[in-house]
Amino acid sequence: MKKIFFWTVLILIIIYLFIWLGSKIAPVGSYPYRESYIFNTNEQSLISAIEDFKKANPQYVVPRNDLLDKRKEYWYHFYIYYAEENQIIHFWTRQFPRNETEIGFDAVNDGLELGNWKTINSSDFSSAKNKEAKKKFEDRILKKLNYKYTDEGNGMKIFGIQF
Repeated sequence: MKKIFFWTVLILIIIYLFIWLGSKIAPVGSYPYRESYIFNTNEQSLISAIEDFKKANPQYVVPRNDLLDKRKEYWYHFYIYYAEENQIIHFWTRQFPRNETEIGFDAVNDGLELGNWKTINSSDFSSAKNKEAKKKFEDRILKKLNYKYTDEGNGMKIFGIQF
């Protein structure tokens, strides 16, 4: 009996380590490093709330004509401008089943010149700068939308385990 338990635990640990290592070496999917926030509302309501937020806070509108908020395939892309830091923030929404919507905080561009994107939750940021960028996004944008949400990390969960 002890042998079966030992081998079962050992196999589960090996599987976990294999999945964990794979997620670090070659993350899969679109936007694999995003910070995932889950809202208990439909996507259209959340899109409207973001649009209303930008109308009420024009300082967050990107002063470029080529970065428009729009749907592209499964995602509705948004761009926010932090004037104090001179940064453009990219995030998107996508509808989940059961009336839930994900906001994926994807990247930060330094300056108004495109091409200086740094991906959240990647080696582009130090741990401290990554944490700071996510906190700013939550405080300046998400909390102002007046919806409850949960921070799901990078969204990479298997059997309920966050990677």
